[in-house]
Amino acid sequence: MDYVLGNDRVNTSPSLAVDNSAGAFSGNVYVTYANNNNRDGADIYVQRSTDGGLTFSAPQVVNAKPGNDRAQWFPWVTVDATTGRVHLFYYDQGAARSGDLSRVSYVFSDNGGQSWKHQSRLSDVDFKAGWGNDTGQPNLGDYNQAVAQNGDLFAVWAQTELPGFTDGQPSTGMNTPDVTFKRLSSLQSGAAVDVTVSANIHPPSDLKIFPLAIPKQDMTTTTLLEERFNEAGLNGALPAGWTAAHGAGQNVVPWVTSTGFCGSNSTFAFHPNANDGPAGGSPARWERMFSPVFTVPADSDFVTVDLQVCYDTEDDPNFNILAYDGAFLRVTDVTPGHTLRSVLAEAFEQFFKTGSELHYPKHMPRNGDPRYFPNGDMSMWAGDSGGQFRRVQFRLVGMAGTSAQLRFEYAQDAGGTCADVRPGHACGIAIDNIIVRSVKVNQ
Repeated sequence: MDYVLGNDRVNTSPSLAVDNSAGAFSGNVYVTYANNNNRDGADIYVQRSTDGGLTFSAPQVVNAKPGNDRAQWFPWVTVDATTGRVHLFYYDQGAARSGDLSRVSYVFSDNGGQSWKHQSRLSDVDFKAGWGNDTGQPNLGDYNQAVAQNGDLFAVWAQTELPGFTDGQPSTGMNTPDVTFKRLSSLQSGAAVDVTVSANIHPPSDLKIFPLAIPKQDMTTTTLLEERFNEAGLNGALPAGWTAAHGAGQNVVPWVTSTGFCGSNSTFAFHPNANDGPAGGSPARWERMFSPVFTVPADSDFVTVDLQVCYDTEDDPNFNILAYDGAFLRVTDVTPGHTLRSVLAEAFEQFFKTGSELHYPKHMPRNGDPRYFPNGDMSMWAGDSGGQFRRVQFRLVGMAGTSAQLRFEYAQDAGGTCADVRPGHACGIAIDNIIVRSVKVNQ
C-alpha cells in the first residue's frame, strides 16, 4: 500500500479469524488486508475459505468508495462465537479530501462474508493521525484488536487527541495516542448496531480550543518572529540568528540563502536535492535550519506560523503519497526548566494547510540508513509544487509561556533526485516569508 499522511508507518499485514459458532457458516476462515491495486492509497479486501483454508474466494473490497477516496488501512476481523456475525473495522482517511484526518470505520456480514453491510463509523469523532507524533513513532495500529460473543463486539484501537506543545513534559514523548474501547450490541441479526460504551485510558485534555473562524476584531496578535531572508549582504549566508546544522551524512550541504528557484527573484532559504555525495560515498543526508528562539506570552491562546514553500524533490510516481526527499517542520521546546525536545509541528496543530491542501503533500518511508533522518517515516513537503510557492498555515496550541525554536529538517536518501522523476527540473526546496504570531482571543 501507499504511505499514509500523519501515520508513522504502514504495512499490509493481514488479520485472520475463524467462525467457531454453531451457525450455518461454522468453520469459515476470513482473512482481510489493505491493498492498493486501485491506487487511492489502499482499500480493504476480504477473502473467505469454506474448506478450512485449502482454497479462498476471490478478493472482495468492503470499504465505501474503493479507488475513489483515500487510504483505508490496518483492518481487523473477528467472528461472533455465538451468532457467527463477521465484524471488520479499519482506519479510514476517507474522512476528508486531503490531510491526515482519520476515523475508524466498520462493516459486518451475516451471511458468511458473501456480502457486507454498508460502511459505517465506529469511532465517535474524527482525529488526526499526526497528533502526538513527536518523531517517537506513536504506532497507530499496534493496539487494534477485537473479540465478539453473544451479539456484542468488543473493539479497541489507538486514537489520537489534540495535545498542546508541552503535553507530556518533562517526558520526551506526548500522551497521545490513547487506546479507545468500544462495545457494540446487535439488536438482532442484520440490524443496526447500538453504541453502549466508549472509554479512554487517559483523561481528556483540558486544552482550550477556539473555533477556526474568529473575527479579526476579536483577536489581538503579537508578532514573535518574522524573516523574509532579504537582508542586504547575505551572499548566500543565513540571516543573523539563523543557523544551519548538519544532522547526518558523509557530506555537509548546509541550508543557504539563494534566488531563482521556482522563478523567484526574491531571496529565500534553500536546500538542494542533488546527488552530490563524496566520491565513492552516498549523497544521503539530514540537514537542519534553526530559527532564533522566540518567547510566547503567558496569556497566548494559540500561535500561528505562516510561511511560503516551493519544492521539487524526488517522489515516487507510482504512489500518491510516497516520496524520498523533502523537508518538514519541528518545533523545539527550549523553555528553562523543561526537557529539551523537538516535536513535529503536525503533532500539536489545530489547523495545518499547504496551498489548497490540508497537511503536507507527501510522506517519507521508514528508513534505517543512519545518514537519513532517524528512522524516516515522516510526512513532509516533497514532490512537485508546480513551480509555485505555496502558502503554509499552522495554528499551534498549548504554547503559552514557552520559549521555542523552529527547526526545518531536510532529508534525502541515497539515490535519485527530482530530475529522475521529472527530467530537466531543478531540484530542491525553498522556504520564505516566515511569520510567527501569538494570538489572544478577546473575551
